[in-house]
Amino acid sequence: MEIPECPLGHRGSVVRAGWYGRAGQRRQRWLCRPDEGEPHRFAEVLPRIVASAAEHVCADCATQLEPWEGQPAPRLYGFAAR
Repeated sequence: MEIPECPLGHRGSVVRAGWYGRAGQRRQRWLCRPDEGEPHRFAEVLPRIVASAAEHVCADCATQLEPWEGQPAPRLYGFAAR
């Protein structure tokens, strides 16, 4: 698993900090130890399925989607089953 960058843009180190969520839906939590400031925990944003990078539109309801919205996509597979 690739180590994500801090979503707040801090420079420093990022290490694993356990899991959260219920069984079957657990997500990795990360600890950011910035060079300056207080350490904080975060979970990376789930990948989402979109038609194209420029066009974030739901194929079913044709509404505009933000990058964090939409159907969750699997991380390690080349396709998604609906």
